[in-house]
Amino acid sequence: MKTHEGYELDLTGNHRVLTTRGWVAAKELQKGDEILIQSKKGCFGMEEKGNLQQGRVLGWLVGDGTFSSSKGAVLSFFGKEREIAPKFAGYVSEMIGDKISVVNIKNRDESRISSTRLQTIVETLGITSQKKVVVPDYALCASEQFQKGFLQGIFSSDGHVSGTSEKGYSVRLTSVSEDFLKDIQRMLLNFGIASRLYLNRHEERVALLPDGKGGVAEYSCKPDHDLVIGKDNIFRFLSEIGFICEAKQNRLINACSSYKKGPYKEQFTARFKELLEKSEEDVFDLTEPATHSFIANGLVVHNCGEQPLLSYESCNLGSINLAKYVKAGKIDWDRLREIVQLGVRFLDDVVEVNNFPMPEIEKMTRGNRKIGLGVMGFADMLFQLGIPYNSEESLKTAEQVMKFVADEGRKMSEQLGKERGSFSNFKGSIWEKKGCKFMRNATVTTIAPTGTISMIAECSSGIEPLFAVVFIKRVLDGKELLYVNEHFKRALKNKGLYSEEPIKGKVLSEEFMEKIANSGSLKNIAEIPDDIKKIFVVAHDITPDWHIKIQAAFQKYTDNAVSKTVNFPNWATTTDVEKVYMMAYDLGCKGVTVYRDGSRDLQVLNLEITKKEDKQDAESQKSCEKSKGKKCGHCPDCGAALVMSEGCNHCPVCGYSACSIT
Repeated sequence: MKTHEGYELDLTGNHRVLTTRGWVAAKELQKGDEILIQSKKGCFGMEEKGNLQQGRVLGWLVGDGTFSSSKGAVLSFFGKEREIAPKFAGYVSEMIGDKISVVNIKNRDESRISSTRLQTIVETLGITSQKKVVVPDYALCASEQFQKGFLQGIFSSDGHVSGTSEKGYSVRLTSVSEDFLKDIQRMLLNFGIASRLYLNRHEERVALLPDGKGGVAEYSCKPDHDLVIGKDNIFRFLSEIGFICEAKQNRLINACSSYKKGPYKEQFTARFKELLEKSEEDVFDLTEPATHSFIANGLVVHNCGEQPLLSYESCNLGSINLAKYVKAGKIDWDRLREIVQLGVRFLDDVVEVNNFPMPEIEKMTRGNRKIGLGVMGFADMLFQLGIPYNSEESLKTAEQVMKFVADEGRKMSEQLGKERGSFSNFKGSIWEKKGCKFMRNATVTTIAPTGTISMIAECSSGIEPLFAVVFIKRVLDGKELLYVNEHFKRALKNKGLYSEEPIKGKVLSEEFMEKIANSGSLKNIAEIPDDIKKIFVVAHDITPDWHIKIQAAFQKYTDNAVSKTVNFPNWATTTDVEKVYMMAYDLGCKGVTVYRDGSRDLQVLNLEITKKEDKQDAESQKSCEKSKGKKCGHCPDCGAALVMSEGCNHCPVCGYSACSIT
């Protein structure tokens, strides 16, 4: 998707972008549509990635630098620019850890700074002699200060201020590389500065240019392009970026001061130009829960979701409680087959009898008849099978179960296709290409979060591990009720270790369960046998890599996506999160949700939640954080009492998924 201003994006035809007439699928964009672009400051990378001085050095090297086989990376300063050369010598010295000096070139109006060590450093960041005019990925992911310095270096070495007060001023950057200017354009948006690209402003030619000796000479020039910052963006450029060179900075200040009424106001839109079909590529989706939108290459685009759907399409979801299909410590495959077949038939019936709010939705939904049969209660199934959640046997079970659900579900969909006819858009679909003669539903399986329905079914949510085997639920009258997982209770009874009433010799009575509730995990409860501890692991006992392994095992046999949350403690680093994302990608997951405790100012549940009736002051709130094993609040959805532990996925009663307690 291309715009007249130069902004562009690779996307699927049905991905929606935000225009002045609302959300529009890319393939439905019309000539004259104005697409909204990023209008406020933001989208910077990690703070630890680079500083202002390093950004200036890399920017100047790209703008007015070269590589020498003997001297390494060379930064050149001409004319009035020479006054800032000593400052850059200090920057480079700091970067390479060694003192470096400015060299004035004899008979040339030029000063140079060179370093082989600097060349080694910048090559690791993506700037080489073969690829010098480039914005490296490092810069696009770097801190605000680094990006500011990089833009200062680029514009100070190669940019200029153009125009008059009558016709208006602009800041311009010229380059032979269109891709380079597009990256600069994207980086400027991080500072709330919009710009426009003018391609092929000058054809290939011979031009008179400064020769570095105080004169001019003829040089052969390639076709070049201009990046232009106009309207009131020049004021933002002055306040956010500016020039390092005094002469250029003064010209910009004078240009801004010359306006009596002020320049035209930037509207932060880009005019749609054309769609060009490219090729089949991997698609990367993400979900932003607050505005359901995000910035892609500077353009405002809509969320993607766990259920990949076409425009006006819907999907009917249903989940099988796996806890109900274990018999005598083994999976009851016959009963599971029966319920899978019934579930597919039921969900297809929903498509048939449903009332649709719009004719477009009805046409698309009945045209593809997508259904999403999934599972819940997986953690409860593992308890009954005697399998730890974080084990190779658990992975094997996950694959076996989901493969069975997928295979039997597709068999039923195929049978329904014979009985009732295949979905309308069957011709040309992947099912026809695979040799199927009938298929009632374009997709059959999805694993949804199941927060509410798992509460109704009294089972663990989706494929998540259990939050806690013992927890306290607070009911409406303020009374607190103790809940013990039935499978945990049964395991203790089988060993003669549990009684509802305090009985002499029975160490684990109902009263003792409160100790477990306050702990959150069994691993530090000495009275619990090790073999039970091994089986009844809960959310905060499980490392992030096991969360992803389990998700990948289910994803292998799921048509759509798998809902799964990986919870991190507050002290998790960006590297920890990066590892999870890369692992999810490598293992074939279609999406992954990561939540780090305390990463939002107003998270639903956290350590500072306390009973309203307690009316604790700020100091007692702080002391609560240090008292692990104490009650720290209640679920805002169902009122279940929560205890401090080392992490959780959701409320143990209603499955409220925005919870992370450490």
